[in-house]
Amino acid sequence: MILQTNERYLATPGRIVKTLAEAELERVTRAMPAGGRVKLMERMSRFESCEPYHDFMKRLLAG
Repeated sequence: MILQTNERYLATPGRIVKTLAEAELERVTRAMPAGGRVKLMERMSRFESCEPYHDFMKRLLAG
């Protein structure tokens, strides 16, 4: 499991995805405002690059 959310805080119901391709992360990150992507990249800099999916997410946010 990559992420677990508590659905009562979501604006729309969550969905279960079984693969990263199903998660459509590229579409989601492209839809984020540029400032939001920058802020997330800054937060990610606090973690070691050996953390799971670190480089993957940085590539998505940079694109």
